Amino acid sequence: MSILLMLLLNPFYRETSLFAIVEIATKAPYSESMAKKTVVQYFSDLSGKPVDEGSTVSFGLSGTNYEIDLTPKERGELERLLAPYVDAGRPAAARRGSATGNGHDPRAVRAWAVEQGLNVPQRGRIPAALIGQYEAAH
Repeated sequence: MSILLMLLLNPFYRETSLFAIVEIATKAPYSESMAKKTVVQYFSDLSGKPVDEGSTVSFGLSGTNYEIDLTPKERGELERLLAPYVDAGRPAAARRGSATGNGHDPRAVRAWAVEQGLNVPQRGRIPAALIGQYEAAH
């Protein structure tokens, strides 16, 4: 049995945005068959501690939308700190627009990145650095 643990640092996200891939492969001594299991583990952007998938918190400030992966404790702390501002504020009207938050069609950004040979996630947020490169090219 062999165990391979790879920690990957995604260069498009904050330096603390880590995810781990644990690959466990077992091979019977005299058999050609092999079982393979891949497990994806997400980590908090703040502390680096493991978090469940779907632990992303979205928030906006001064017209810019942000996302951060947090542990339940970190999420509670953020909500506690923001509570006075949320209580005093008012909900903003829903805006129609692109998911990139800056007027660019995410499909166009992804297509351009693929044409340039750049690494771009197929789903989810598009890294700000990649959007910056797209804007510079257009």
